[in-house]
Amino acid sequence: MKKLLTSALVFGGILVVLPMLAAFEAHVINVTATIENALFVPIKEIDFGTVFPQEELDKPLSIALSQSFQLEDRVDDVSYMIRQKPKCGLPILDTDPTEYSDFGLVT
Repeated sequence: MKKLLTSALVFGGILVVLPMLAAFEAHVINVTATIENALFVPIKEIDFGTVFPQEELDKPLSIALSQSFQLEDRVDDVSYMIRQKPKCGLPILDTDPTEYSDFGLVT
């Protein structure tokens, strides 16, 4: 009976001390992380003005490697994709990212 009581007290003590130790470690060891973007895309409006149906207009878009990416020695590749988001299709439910149906034709 004495061994059982001693074991229970030791186990209870461990359960009490363990969260305190974890809290102490979290306080002492301060870990910070930063997420750095590899690309720099200026936030600038591209104004096309009035665009008529079936009209196709092109304007340049400046995309460059960010300064923090250029200073980093451990990586040297960036791959990216530019996608056009249709504005007049119906969204297809349950797709991630959101996909749109084909454009409706006026008859």
